[in-house]
Amino acid sequence: MPLRCLMRRSVPRPSTDLARHGLHVVLLLFWQIVFIIGVKGALAQPPAELTKMSIEDLLEVKIESVSKFEQRLVDAPASVSIITSDDIKKYGYRNLLDILRSVRGVYGRYDRNYSYLGLRGFSTLGDYNTRFLLLVDGHRMNDKVYDQAAVGNDFLLDVDLIDRVEVIRGPSSSLYGTNAFLGTINIKTKGGGSLKGLELSGEGGGYSTYKGRVSYGNQFDNGLDVVLSGSRYGTAGSPAHFFKEFNAPDTNNGIARKADSESFNSFFGKLSYGDFALEGGYVKRDKGVPTAPFGTIFNTNDTETVDARYYGELRYQRQLPWEVGFNGRLFYDRHYYSGRYLYDYADPGGGEHLQDRLKQDGTTFRFKLTYRFY
Repeated sequence: MPLRCLMRRSVPRPSTDLARHGLHVVLLLFWQIVFIIGVKGALAQPPAELTKMSIEDLLEVKIESVSKFEQRLVDAPASVSIITSDDIKKYGYRNLLDILRSVRGVYGRYDRNYSYLGLRGFSTLGDYNTRFLLLVDGHRMNDKVYDQAAVGNDFLLDVDLIDRVEVIRGPSSSLYGTNAFLGTINIKTKGGGSLKGLELSGEGGGYSTYKGRVSYGNQFDNGLDVVLSGSRYGTAGSPAHFFKEFNAPDTNNGIARKADSESFNSFFGKLSYGDFALEGGYVKRDKGVPTAPFGTIFNTNDTETVDARYYGELRYQRQLPWEVGFNGRLFYDRHYYSGRYLYDYADPGGGEHLQDRLKQDGTTFRFKLTYRFY
């Protein structure tokens, strides 16, 4: 297991051409307004169900969030896959990694601590998913310490709250931002109208595994949309794991016992009213590591990692006259990591152990203001 590390300007025309140039601009703006009004009138029709659409109509389906602007799927400058909430329910995906593994060209691996992604045969060991950009409702979720995308049980969102997952393959950092080298993953969450009240969920399994979720969502007549959800998960893990690298009498013949436990608590909430939207959440995950990483003692439950991720976003979006869009966003992000590692620095026959603790914390505040001309 790899060791984590911190560490055109326009040239003015001659004055004799100003009148002619101004007339061209006025005519261009006039026809643009006429075209936009016509397109909006056509898009105002209620959308048909995808299952009842012809192949020709499906080619005209428009996507918005992955492409950053509305366009036809066939016009998107990359290969795009969309996994819906119906797909998640139908196939029983348990976390984000399961969902992404169903996407063509995407694969994953798990080292008994973290989950890692690869795309089209590319996955650099030790990069901690830093070559994928992960977004939730357009909010960047790569952490502030290692810049990685969490896709396992350390991911903040419960899969039951996902409306769809949009995956765009290939390098696109110039469009979507840092980390979008192998791919971009954007997750759209459900609105209150999808939950329509209180929802309880529970499950259990072997190795003392359990999970519970409480969610509430509603869309009120005054336009207020609310979603609140909390989840709790825990497992003792398999009671024994065999690792051939430690197959020796002094390391319990390669068997690690009761060292693979995992638990997490998570919360997510969002509220929207009119042009305002408030969204945020957190997850805290504790994971026992049975693989004796970084030269630690084998067959002990004293080696563990703790990850916590917090975020909040206040968003104001307004459509101004003359097809001008205004978008203001205030962000808060924090990632906390703590590792506890047990080492044996004693002389042969001694019994002294040293516990090493590694703590890292990254917090950011950001404000973004955008004007957009349609």
